[in-house]
Amino acid sequence: MHYIFPISLIVPIGSVDSYTFECLDSIFSQYGVGIEVIFISSESNLEKIKHFLSNFQYNKQLFKIVFCCSFDTESVATRRNRGIEISTGEFIAFIDSDDFFYSRDSLYKLYKAFYLQHHTNILVVGGSCVIKDHKREEILFRDDLINNTTCYISYKDYQNESGFYRFLYKKDLIKNTCFKELKRFQDSVFMFDVLLKANNIFLIPDIVYVYRKEHKTYLWTLDSYKDHLKGVCYIYDKAYSNKMYSLVRKMLLNVYNTRIKRKPLKRYLKKRYIEYFEFNIYVAKKICNRKIFFLYPKELIFAMINLFLR
Repeated sequence: MHYIFPISLIVPIGSVDSYTFECLDSIFSQYGVGIEVIFISSESNLEKIKHFLSNFQYNKQLFKIVFCCSFDTESVATRRNRGIEISTGEFIAFIDSDDFFYSRDSLYKLYKAFYLQHHTNILVVGGSCVIKDHKREEILFRDDLINNTTCYISYKDYQNESGFYRFLYKKDLIKNTCFKELKRFQDSVFMFDVLLKANNIFLIPDIVYVYRKEHKTYLWTLDSYKDHLKGVCYIYDKAYSNKMYSLVRKMLLNVYNTRIKRKPLKRYLKKRYIEYFEFNIYVAKKICNRKIFFLYPKELIFAMINLFLR
């Protein structure tokens, strides 16, 4: 089947600001492949986007623009799921409205990788990502950096759940997978489910995405932390059952490193930690003996457990 616009790019928008216009500039500067751009936002925000595009010069033959109206109260998960549902491209990409693509050919590099390598069963291609804030700009999730080459790898060997926006997905892979309605960690859960389903992924050494961090502030509430922990536990359970022990360790450290400042959150964490992870000294010793935590001494593992079980 021939696609005029092979890539459907899903752009959920919560609010429109200067970062949004920089995001739009990076989208409509892409070249080399036809892109269906799907904006999902409130009616007022969509009008602002239309006004901006009316005064913006871009190659209209390369872009198909779809506006999808949503309620202000809808979550980003709901908007992304709606974008997946109405998309018509062979491939799906995502971008948040306060981030931007690293270069003008970011999507083309990911798209090209599907056809320039000899593996015919590739369902996902991923690149690298830069995190940007006022203090630093550093490479994040840089894959196969040493050899500066492509890499075909099993997800059970890769075991990374962060940075879903740096991947290009075959729509057939994700059309039956949705973002879960979580206030936190829904991105990681989605990426884990999709890449585990894909089994193998193809990585390119190029940086394709810039995650902007300088303006983000996170207000932790009991509900948001509950959702965060639900997502962590979801990945933990599936990773453990698939013997992905590196990812198991990451989920434990995620819980351990999350800053809990309010007593209700501490109480909830203690309850959920026991209920989901079912840790005791026996399990801890078993994990340590399997060398899942080979980078961390046993004393740290016991300290993590005792911190929440005491």
